[in-house]
Amino acid sequence: MTDQSPDAIFDLFAGQELTDVTFIQEYIQFAFGESAMTILAPMHISTSEISVANNQENFKHTLGGLIGSQVKNVGLKDSKTLVIDLEEGAVISISLEPQSFDVPESVLLYGPEDQILSLPMTDE
Repeated sequence: MTDQSPDAIFDLFAGQELTDVTFIQEYIQFAFGESAMTILAPMHISTSEISVANNQENFKHTLGGLIGSQVKNVGLKDSKTLVIDLEEGAVISISLEPQSFDVPESVLLYGPEDQILSLPMTDE
């Protein structure tokens, strides 16, 4: 059986290229080769040139400009933010704060072998 711990699933994204970004009504999907993420919560992008939140002008353009970037690392920061570090210093930060979204999860991560991780994780 494949390890489905959060760290193991985060590790699947390291070295992968962001190949596609799809905007679907109230959420965004990222494709990374055989892995993917569905983002249902607010996010923020920081690059060497701009810092922008998903509700600001230039967000879509900035996010689209990251297609082709390679993932350096995916991890949690203080259990409140999912952080995707990309090459050349770009960072995508996704809120895991319950007040930030209206559904039980803010991020769904899909690995190539049916690994699925829902964040934030609950103790239920």
